[in-house]
Amino acid sequence: MQATPKVHPNLWTPRSGLELMNNDLPSTNLEDSMSCFDFSKNDSCLISATGGMISIFDMKTFKTMKKVMPPPPAATCLAFHPRDDSIVAIGMDNSTIVTYNLHSDEVTRKLEGHAKRVTSLAFSNTLNIYVWGATYWNELHLVAINKTHLAVYEVKERACV
Repeated sequence: MQATPKVHPNLWTPRSGLELMNNDLPSTNLEDSMSCFDFSKNDSCLISATGGMISIFDMKTFKTMKKVMPPPPAATCLAFHPRDDSIVAIGMDNSTIVTYNLHSDEVTRKLEGHAKRVTSLAFSNTLNIYVWGATYWNELHLVAINKTHLAVYEVKERACV
């Protein structure tokens, strides 16, 4: 069994008879879609997408709790907020990042300006490092990015955090 960019991962039904967790698949070629998933902080939920709607699964029952945000654009990466499982950051194929509230079923923030689709997202466990739009910049930190590195600097000290 393998999982590569060309071979999408599958969850097989165990002998106990639990159900499969299936993503909505796009009507287009699977080669053009990205599979992505993340577990909630207490591992009770899994959020997953493969080019179609984003699915939220209950990990105790393997049942789909809800499906949200039909494409386009498709989700390319997902990250649960480390302290609030109702908030998810979603990287999109159209190069935007949105924060989505699963309880209210609404986009709470949209960040634009990336040149290509977003392929990775992560929250800081201490919540002291953020990615932001220029409109919301707190002028305390600066993010420097190149092809191989990402650095966060304190503006006043000009020191890498």
